[in-house]
Amino acid sequence: MQWGLDTFQQGRYQDTVYLLEEFSENSLEFNSPDYLTDQMWLMKAYQKTGKTERAKILWQKLINSDNQQVREWAEQDRPFFSSVATRSKAGRTATMGFSLAIAGVAGSLALASGVTIALLFGMVFVLSLSVVLIYISSDPLTDLAIAIGITLIFNREQRDFVR
Repeated sequence: MQWGLDTFQQGRYQDTVYLLEEFSENSLEFNSPDYLTDQMWLMKAYQKTGKTERAKILWQKLINSDNQQVREWAEQDRPFFSSVATRSKAGRTATMGFSLAIAGVAGSLALASGVTIALLFGMVFVLSLSVVLIYISSDPLTDLAIAIGITLIFNREQRDFVR
């Protein structure tokens, strides 16, 4: 953990995140002073690297800690996370606009899927009709030729429709 704190003081925040995340994963005592210190500095490193959602998740854990000193330390960052909440709402608005733009594409995909399914049912219908004609016919070879012709015509119509 000390390496993580040293890299933070040197301004190497990405290295700090890596080292402190590794320490957190290997820690067995979640209420130990070392673990809590690690979480506090990891939150700061997340802030410095722009990973505000991760920082906020850690801050919420720290602000609700059983340790009074940790809660007081985390309380100092309340203004930062209050402003992050305001910015994230604005970000969600932009995301919603993006989602609405995608809805048009989804509608086109639904139409294409519906057309494809209808064409598949049409092919099955033509094939079934052809089999019935061949089965009940007195001249199966002629009906086979008719069935092949109907299938080719139907396939050409499908190809033209899809284009």
